[in-house]
Amino acid sequence: MKKADKNISNVLLQMKKIPKQVKEQLKPLVQKLLAKCSSAKALTKKAEWDEMVEIFETLEAIQNLEKNYKIPFPDRKNNWERFYEWCEENGADFSSIEIQDIKEGNYGTLAKRDIKENEAFLKVPRKIMMSEISAKKSRLAPLISSDPILQHMPNVQVAMHLLTELLDPKSFWLPYISILPSSYSTILYFTLNEIKELQKSPVIDEVFKLIRSVIRQYCYFFQLFQRDSYAKSLNIGQYFTYDLYR
Repeated sequence: MKKADKNISNVLLQMKKIPKQVKEQLKPLVQKLLAKCSSAKALTKKAEWDEMVEIFETLEAIQNLEKNYKIPFPDRKNNWERFYEWCEENGADFSSIEIQDIKEGNYGTLAKRDIKENEAFLKVPRKIMMSEISAKKSRLAPLISSDPILQHMPNVQVAMHLLTELLDPKSFWLPYISILPSSYSTILYFTLNEIKELQKSPVIDEVFKLIRSVIRQYCYFFQLFQRDSYAKSLNIGQYFTYDLYR
């Protein structure tokens, strides 16, 4: 293992497992949240907002129980050199572009030369594309073939594939994982007060739908990792939190 990969692995080895007693405290909260986010009954706008407040209150209780078990993500700014090296080792060509810190840890792609219209300027082999194809070739494959949610939701396959590789200090994918952001400026990271600002927006229904969907998935997999023998063997459940999944 290269020194850079070892440094990343050492960060991941600092992960703390969620104790059994904490999981027991989480179980009724997860069950309550799953019921709320699975309800299909029609609600008035006010009732829907009131229910979203309840969902966030329960979610906050879950996050408080899980807060001491967050994954210590590597500092991505120190890992780009190893990422480029890994890409080149596996046949990628980045010679026409570079990735730079645009502002406050937000990275963008810049051209290093003039690029003509329709000119190929980037080459990325499939073997370093994390996708549902690579997920089905990974240790996750047996679970994908047996679990109905994973079978029919390729995006969730990739999310779980990423978690599986993140939790493996010897993963082929470590150089890629090490440059991923630890948080995103999406609806899933909005506070309740920030979402409240969208109440009169035409997108609010889609916002509620997305939040419910991701929370429902978290609850489903929390329970799956407790009951399914193969899912347990993947060791994701020992570190699985809402903040990690979203």
